[in-house]
Amino acid sequence: MTESYFKMVPTTCRRALARGQYYYNGGTNMLRIVLLALVSILMILVLGNVKREYGFVLAFFVAVVLFLTGAKKVLLIGQQLKQWQDLFGIEAGYLNLLLKMLGIAYLTELAVSLCRDAGQGAIAGQVSFLGKLSILIISVPILESIIQLIGGILS
Repeated sequence: MTESYFKMVPTTCRRALARGQYYYNGGTNMLRIVLLALVSILMILVLGNVKREYGFVLAFFVAVVLFLTGAKKVLLIGQQLKQWQDLFGIEAGYLNLLLKMLGIAYLTELAVSLCRDAGQGAIAGQVSFLGKLSILIISVPILESIIQLIGGILS
């Protein structure tokens, strides 16, 4: 099975690139993201001098736009994980848990950044803690499987 998989990888990659499934031009996309961030920072600094609330609203809007851009890339990762699930016969529950953990981490980071930008460090710390705790709780089934696997190998 492994040997046939390695023969199939280049063909699979070529097909995925032809469908535009991967961000082959990742540098160009990243350049656009950096430029958006830099222009936004300049606008926020100017608006912040006029009225601080305007700067925060613009920062929130840009953060949401960047979040949605990142969410598209996360969806591509999810699609690839689903393909690997079918190819290797991995249980669907494990991949779903990994995607949930990735989503929680991503949302938590966005919320923490927005809280810090708003000057609410205490709230940001609690959101960060609860995000980590949520990931830990979700990962319990995976940890349990690893412990069972180790127990099976040792016995």
